[in-house]
Amino acid sequence: AVDPRGRLLAVGDNAGQIQLFDARSRKRLRTLKPTGNASAIATVAFSPAGSLLAALHSSVPGTTAEYPPGWRGIVTVLDPNTGRVVRRIELPSDIPASGVRFSHDGRTLEVSTSAGDASGRLLRLDPRTGRQRAAPVPYEHGSRLTFDPVQLWPRSPALTTNDGRRIVAVGIDGVTVRAAATLAVLRRFPRASRKAIGTPATAFALTGDGRTDGIGGENGTVRLLDLDDGTLRAVAG
Repeated sequence: AVDPRGRLLAVGDNAGQIQLFDARSRKRLRTLKPTGNASAIATVAFSPAGSLLAALHSSVPGTTAEYPPGWRGIVTVLDPNTGRVVRRIELPSDIPASGVRFSHDGRTLEVSTSAGDASGRLLRLDPRTGRQRAAPVPYEHGSRLTFDPVQLWPRSPALTTNDGRRIVAVGIDGVTVRAAATLAVLRRFPRASRKAIGTPATAFALTGDGRTDGIGGENGTVRLLDLDDGTLRAVAG
């Protein structure tokens, strides 16, 4: 992850460490050890102000393809300048987590989880207390077994628009737009379903104005979906 000013690059590794580099000179500045148990870092994210860094890992040390019953995903929130742990947030047990990001205003930490079948939830938490800030957002996008050992592709299937008013999620049946406050469904786009585009979605992104999302496919295709008029066009693959 790159901090909002474009000056720091944070890289997590399988030893539970985060290396911080100067993004311009490529010089390594310091090494952070946020996990407390040397568990592999799955992903990291800076807050919009750059004052916090969130690291997603697990309660199990090292890397393993077999997690014991009762294991948990953990998000450790720390100060990237000092390495001080601000909050260690334990997620629900036996539920894989794959993505972590901050809302545009920095007040909410969004964590993507998967039940291991075709269902998942976006948790919306306070990064400093770990408490739930809003109801979880459901989506239909299953995980798959991989080396680390369970990943959800894309890592963040549900994204909040920068104005905080809508949540856009990609799933098996297409793209769904919900009201962030009530979770009421505002629009559905079945033309972006797995069956319609002929491939599972493995990457998902949203433009800053929240009007277009990009969908990357397992077959190497990239499509853009206009969330105003529903137009879907291929731009790669």
